Amino acid sequence: MGQFDLTNYNQFEFTAIAGTSSNGGENCDPDEDLKISYSTDNGTTYTQITVLDAEDARFTGSTFSLVTLDIPEAAKTSNVILKFHQEKHSGSAYDQWGIEYVKLLENTTVSSGSGQIYDTIDPVDQGSVDQSAGTTED
Repeated sequence: MGQFDLTNYNQFEFTAIAGTSSNGGENCDPDEDLKISYSTDNGTTYTQITVLDAEDARFTGSTFSLVTLDIPEAAKTSNVILKFHQEKHSGSAYDQWGIEYVKLLENTTVSSGSGQIYDTIDPVDQGSVDQSAGTTED
């Protein structure tokens, strides 16, 4: 996805689904979680924001589920890389996560209260998948 300027954003959201026997694979094993991290040093180091549990019922159904996360204060800079990473899976045809519709959200004040401005990172990154490491690359 490249680097982003997140100085004016407070949250980001995306939809996610864990692989199951009914959506093109098999159920993710307990340790095949999806980690969401960020880097402010050009990808040298990453700080974890959260982990999506592969066994969480929100992600194991037949539809994508919405995830909204706060952007950490340390990530509100002009050179941020967001990373969606599955460290382990059971093979190229098994236990994969799907992610789509990544959006940056900026909270703003309007005359009648507060609202949100959405910036969509579109089109959805369709990089190649390095099956040996379980990561997505451009």
